[in-house]
Amino acid sequence: MGTGLADLLAVEEDGRPVVIEIKLANNSEARRAVIAQVLSYAAALYGMTLDEVEGRCARYLGSRRLNDISSAVASESQTGPFDGEAFRANLTAYLASGEFRVVVVLDDAPADLISIARYLSDMGGRLLVDVLTVHQFTMGSGEGGETLLVPERVDLDRTPPSAVVRVSRQPSEGQLLEGPDAFIAAANALPEERRAPLRSLADWAQALHSRGLIDLHSFVGKTQTTLLPRLRDENVGLISAWTSGGANVGIWRSVFERRAPNALATLEQLVAPKTLGQGTGLNISDELLQLLTVAYEEATGALQR
Repeated sequence: MGTGLADLLAVEEDGRPVVIEIKLANNSEARRAVIAQVLSYAAALYGMTLDEVEGRCARYLGSRRLNDISSAVASESQTGPFDGEAFRANLTAYLASGEFRVVVVLDDAPADLISIARYLSDMGGRLLVDVLTVHQFTMGSGEGGETLLVPERVDLDRTPPSAVVRVSRQPSEGQLLEGPDAFIAAANALPEERRAPLRSLADWAQALHSRGLIDLHSFVGKTQTTLLPRLRDENVGLISAWTSGGANVGIWRSVFERRAPNALATLEQLVAPKTLGQGTGLNISDELLQLLTVAYEEATGALQR
């Protein structure tokens, strides 16, 4: 990013780039210099083409076998169809306008840094500025003690941005509702041969929810309704399920690899020779639902209890 490497470059779901810099408060750069640093990275990003940005991300994308930033976002979108063209148009517009978000993360925020960040937030208009502090607490002692990290966003009393550059709505925008009722209602509107497996899936998810293993929501989008059985501590799911198409269960491999690697190995044996990638669709069956139960038990530690 210009003369240096940003700690993190992120992108919001509507395409807005986010530049994140992380410092310890006792680092001399944690005061005025870190603001100049994160702004210099944003200035380097300003005016880049999408191809230039993706060229700088080529190592990251290549290591994950992804073609572009749009594919990276689509691979993590658990709520429904992702409009890659609209996303790329939005990201291109943000790059051209410089309407970014910059974030400074510290273990403590000095008063002068907050003052500078507040001024930029109020005066910058289209530049969004955030300051986050992360506090560490130790609960208990000895081997049984736990370390807790608690993030807190500093209130900068930011005024609303003066312009919106998003050029189109993402088709995945919709309504997130608690419980499976909306998913069940959408399934009931389908022909019987498609309705039955979706109802079995909803019953399976409700059973996990009643055991306290997941939070359960329905996402009502423009073209389909998605069932989201999500792990409570991360708010992500091993799977998503949707009402459209033939293969109604999407496997989120990255979550499996982190939380249920043993179940992933068994699942790969079940679907072989099919390869399980991020978002791979599978048909609903009793055998699949039994395996997914074991996967969620592994992910939540229920197998050890």
